[in-house]
Amino acid sequence: MRAYLIDEIPTPDIEKAREYLSTHAELSAIEGLFWLEVPQGLLNGIHLEHTQCQPYCVAIEVGAHFVKFELLLRSRVNHRCSCSRYADEKQREFVIAFAEDLIKDLSLR
Repeated sequence: MRAYLIDEIPTPDIEKAREYLSTHAELSAIEGLFWLEVPQGLLNGIHLEHTQCQPYCVAIEVGAHFVKFELLLRSRVNHRCSCSRYADEKQREFVIAFAEDLIKDLSLR
């Protein structure tokens, strides 16, 4: 799996990250997992063709001392569709910018 990982985060900062993600992403039914929707303007190719599979999101996993941003775009509607793809350059930039904003906004150490 391709991912952007922030690790060795102290416990108090992990709690701040969870709160941040609760307001800036969508909480999943799975504990510690959040969904970040990829803006429509960044979709291309098969993602635009598969309107029935939109919205597309990337998963964000929060562990005991890490936050992992997966770089795989997935359909929130149809998990078995072949339209899941790794992020292209602009989509990666979006995910990494979101991660960097989290670090900056929370002054993570």
